[in-house]
Amino acid sequence: MKPLLPLVLMGVALAGCANGPGPDAAPAPGDTATASPAAPDASPADATPTPDTATPGGQQGGLVPECDPGAIAEGAFVTAGQQDAGTAVLPNGRRVRPAGVIVPLADRAMGLALHPDGLHAYVIHGSSKANPDGVWVVDLPSGAVVQKLTGYSGYHGIALSPAGDRLAVAGLSSGRLHRFTVGADGLLTALDSVNVGVSLIDCAFDPDGATVYALSNTNSKVYGVDFETGAIAPRARAGTNAYDLVLDAAAGRAYASNLASGTVSAMDLATGELLANVPVGKNPEGLALDATRHRLYVANSDSDTVSVIDTEALAVIATWDLTGNDGGHTGGALDALWLDPSGDTLYAAQARRNAVSLVATADGSVRGAIPTGHYPVDLALSPDERTLVTVSMKGFGSGKSDLQKTLGQLNIAPVPDADGLAALTAEVADNNLGPSGWYPAACTGDALPPALRGGPDRPIKHVVLIIKENKTYDVVLGDDPTLGDGDPELCLFPEAVTPNIHALARSYTNMDNYYADAEVSIQGHLWTTMADCNDYAEKIHEAAFAIYGYEPATIVAGGTIFDHCLVNGVTFRNYGEFPGFGHHLMDDFEAFVDHKYPFWTMSVPDVEKAAEFIREFDQGIFSDFTYIVLPNDHTYGGKAGAPDPTWMVADNDAGLGMIVEAISHSEYWPETAIFVIEDDPQGPPDHVHSHRSISVVVSPHVRRGYVSSVHYSIPSLYATIERILGLPALNRNTLEAPPMIDIWLGEGDTPDYLPYQGLPNAVDFAVNPAGTEAARVSAGLDFSIPDRAEGLGAILWEMIKGDRPMPPYARFSDE
Repeated sequence: MKPLLPLVLMGVALAGCANGPGPDAAPAPGDTATASPAAPDASPADATPTPDTATPGGQQGGLVPECDPGAIAEGAFVTAGQQDAGTAVLPNGRRVRPAGVIVPLADRAMGLALHPDGLHAYVIHGSSKANPDGVWVVDLPSGAVVQKLTGYSGYHGIALSPAGDRLAVAGLSSGRLHRFTVGADGLLTALDSVNVGVSLIDCAFDPDGATVYALSNTNSKVYGVDFETGAIAPRARAGTNAYDLVLDAAAGRAYASNLASGTVSAMDLATGELLANVPVGKNPEGLALDATRHRLYVANSDSDTVSVIDTEALAVIATWDLTGNDGGHTGGALDALWLDPSGDTLYAAQARRNAVSLVATADGSVRGAIPTGHYPVDLALSPDERTLVTVSMKGFGSGKSDLQKTLGQLNIAPVPDADGLAALTAEVADNNLGPSGWYPAACTGDALPPALRGGPDRPIKHVVLIIKENKTYDVVLGDDPTLGDGDPELCLFPEAVTPNIHALARSYTNMDNYYADAEVSIQGHLWTTMADCNDYAEKIHEAAFAIYGYEPATIVAGGTIFDHCLVNGVTFRNYGEFPGFGHHLMDDFEAFVDHKYPFWTMSVPDVEKAAEFIREFDQGIFSDFTYIVLPNDHTYGGKAGAPDPTWMVADNDAGLGMIVEAISHSEYWPETAIFVIEDDPQGPPDHVHSHRSISVVVSPHVRRGYVSSVHYSIPSLYATIERILGLPALNRNTLEAPPMIDIWLGEGDTPDYLPYQGLPNAVDFAVNPAGTEAARVSAGLDFSIPDRAEGLGAILWEMIKGDRPMPPYARFSDE
C-alpha cells in the first residue's frame, strides 16, 4: 500500500493541449506541483484553492453577465423543506402550495372514498409496516380527523357502498378484504376481515352494496365477496399487474387497468369471460367511467396521456396528450381520474406536477389546473360539485427531518370559476417551472459556459458518472465547514477516512445545496439511470414486488440514460449498474457493459472494482458516457465478521481516488468531466434536510475551489450532462430543471489540466466483532437486496459516536 500522501494535487505543466496532454508522471512527495499551464511555478498550497461560495457576488470567472453567479435569482439558494404553514420547497427545487384547506395525514396516504353526504372522507394509508396507519375519517366541513383505525394494511383500494353504509379496503400484502359499517355520524365500526388469500390492490361495490369486488395485482383475478357472509367467489381474470377496478353495473362488466401489459381488461361478471384486453398507453392506472356515453377514460401514468375507450366497441377512439410541452416529454405521473356528473370535465391527478388538471371531455383540451400537495394519488368531487378533495401522498415532501416519513395530506379546495382557475393554473406553472427561471432567460446559447454549448467542438467529450451509496452531505463532508454548509457534529466519516472526496471537493467544485431525489435505494437507482422514478415504483416499493429497473413496469416511458445514449448515437459503458440497464442487458446493451465488473455487491472491495475499470481504461476503452457504481460506503453496519464500516467507507473513497487518478493522468483528461454523487441519502443525519447529499464535479473545466449553493438535484445533473454531450432532454424532469451553469469556467478562462494523485485507504482492515449490540441488531438485517437494512443509520451512529445522542436538530434519514 502506498504511504499516505499529504493533501496535494500533483502533476506537471501541460503544453500543446490541443493535441492532448504531455507527459503526466506524478512528482514525488515534496516536488513542486504545477497548478495549470498558466502558472508554471505554483506551489502545492497554490494547487488547493480556498473554496468560494456560489452566492450572489461570489467568484465571477469569465462568464458573461447573463450567466454569472451574481445574476442567479435569490430563490435558487433556498434549501428544501417546509417554508411556512402552506408552502414547501421540494428536493428538486419546485414549490408546493396547495389550494384550499390542508388536513395532515399519516405516512403514505394513498386511497380516498367520499361519503354520499359530502361530509366525510375516508383515507387508506398504503404502508406494509408492522402497525400500519390504516383508515382515517375526516370531517370535511371542519377539516378535522375524527377517527383513526390503525393496524389495517392497504394500498389505494378503498370503496363505499352507494348508500354510504358500508366501507371496504383491499388489504394488498395481507391478502385480506377489510370490512366496516358506517354509522349515521360517519364513523366506522370494524367487522372481521375476509381472508381472500392473495394480494388485493383495489375494490368496488355493486349497486346494492351486497357484493364487494376485489382485484388482485398478483394473480389478476377479480373476486366477488359477499359483504354479509364473507363468502368468496372468483369472477374473472384481468391482465398482468392489475391496478384499478371500476364496475359498469348496467352492462354487467368490470374494467381493470393492467400496469405491466399496458392494457385495460373488460370482463363479463356473470360468466367470467374476458371480453377484451384493450391496448392503451404505458402503465395505465386510474379509470373513470361514463356509462351514459359508453366511454372509459384511462390515465396512462408513464405516457402522461388519457386513453378514451369506446366501451361498446372495446377500442381506443382517442388519446389525449397531457404532457404539457411541445416535445411530448413525459414525467407528470398521471395516476388518478374523476369524472364530474355531467361527464363534461375530467379531473386528472398529475403526481409529479403536484396538481389536478381539468380536461374537457369534448376534445381533451386542458382547461386549467389546481395546485395540490406533493404527489396527488386519488381524488373525488363532492356530490354538490363545489369541492375537490385530493389525497397527496407526500404532503409537503418527504420529511425534512425524517426521510422515511412521507406524511400525506387531504387537500380540500373549492372548485374555482373561470377567473379563479386561470389564477390557480398560473400558480401551478410557477410552482413547477420556478427553478427553470433561476438563471436569466438570456443565459442560453453562446452566453452559456463553453462546457455546456455542445456541438462538435465542445471542450468536454467524455462524462463519467460515479454512483456511491446512501450518504448525506454532513455524514461525510460535514467535518470541514470551509467546504460549504457542514456540521462537524454529524460527520461520521471525516477526512482521515475519506481523504479523496475531501480533496476533490476542496480542489474542484463542491455543492452544499444538492439533493438526492429518492427516499430509498430502489428509487435511487431509477433516479440515477432515468432522472425519474415512475409512479409504479414510487408506490409499490415497500411491497417489493418488482425487480426495479428490470421489470418493464418500472422503466419510465422516456427510457433510461442508456436507451437515450443508444438512440442518439452517444457511446456509453456501464460498470456495475443493473436497475435501468438489466432489461436490455443481453440484447441491445450486451456490448456496453464490462462483464468482469460486478453488479451491485459489497462482497468485492471497491478498490478492486476500480482496478477493473482501470484495466479496461488502460486498453483505451473509454466512452462518451461512463457510469460506474461504487457501493461499499453502504456498509454492513455491525454485522459480525463483516468488514468494519469505517474501513468499507475508506475503501470506497480509495476506489474513487484511483479512478480519478487514472483518468486525470491520461490523454483523455483535458476533455473529461467526472460527477460524483450518492444514489440516495439514507443513513445517518444531515442538519439541513434528510435529502441533502453529496455532489462533487471534477474536471479541468470546472471552477477550482468553488462551492455552489444553488439548489440542484439529479434532474439538474442530467440536464447538465445532456448539454455537455449534445443530447436532447431525456424527459420532462431534465427539460425543466436548471443545468449546473455556475460551476463551469467562462469564455476566456484557462482550464486547469493538473492531474490528481489519489490517496490510499489509510484505515487498517478490521472485521466487526461478535457479541456487540451493533452485531445483534445487524444480524437481523438483510444486506442481500436494497432497502432491507432498517435502522442501519442508527447502528452506524452508535458504532462511531458511542453513547453520544444524536442532536435534536438532526435531519435523520435512516434506511
